[in-house]
Amino acid sequence: MKKHLSTIILIVFVVAFCYSGYQLYSIYHNYHVAEEEYDSLVENYVTTGVTPAPAQGQEGDAMQPVIEEPYPPLQIDFTALSAVNPDVVGWIYMENCAINYPIVQGTDNEFYLTRTFEKQVNSCGAIFMDNRNLPDFYDYNTFLYGHNMKNGSMFGRLKDLYREEGLCDQDPYFYIYLADGEVLKYRIFSYYITTDVSDSYNFVNDDAGYEAYVKTAKSRSAYTTTLGSEEYDAALADHSAMVTLSTCSGPSNGNQRFLVHGVCVADYNQTN
Repeated sequence: MKKHLSTIILIVFVVAFCYSGYQLYSIYHNYHVAEEEYDSLVENYVTTGVTPAPAQGQEGDAMQPVIEEPYPPLQIDFTALSAVNPDVVGWIYMENCAINYPIVQGTDNEFYLTRTFEKQVNSCGAIFMDNRNLPDFYDYNTFLYGHNMKNGSMFGRLKDLYREEGLCDQDPYFYIYLADGEVLKYRIFSYYITTDVSDSYNFVNDDAGYEAYVKTAKSRSAYTTTLGSEEYDAALADHSAMVTLSTCSGPSNGNQRFLVHGVCVADYNQTN
């Protein structure tokens, strides 16, 4: 009896070990496949760089310094991206959290949880806009969702804002690029941990609701600095459009969420 019991225990252990190994392989395989896809998108559809000013014409004059744009100088080929996936609505760039991805919007908020930009089944998913938002980013508050990947991809490094004191003060901006040439610059004014049933996911429909939402977001914020607050306070006072970035937090399959609220402080046009 003891011999049979030992054999059964050994078999159970081997099966559990093999299953765990397969699960681990699947996770890291998905990471690798998704990383290759998104790296390819950046390589093929995004160009970067700044244009130097022309030199002074007279002998002895120094070259003019490089003219830097007031936003990261990305040129996104939305025509080509739309041919790959017509659900694309923009591109998000956030340097301090290594976020550099296309944004899609599906007919529901489930599909892109397990589909990449190219609609391949993958647990890494895509960065996607709430299906109830208008795709022009001019709602009072637009929600963007992305997974909290363990390798730091997607919205996996948003939590660095919470963990690394002073990171947001060093660079408190993220940018959204649109197909019409607009570049929207957002100033982070609040971030915090909440749950998936929080009223922070409620939609804002009027100025009064906007003001109440902002008041609540500020009261919950783990970001308490006043450095540069006059910039975002002025934008919030004007009811400028907000974007809320949402990702998971805490144990896998839990109900904790990490939210980052940004308000639009500038709107540039790359075509000018």
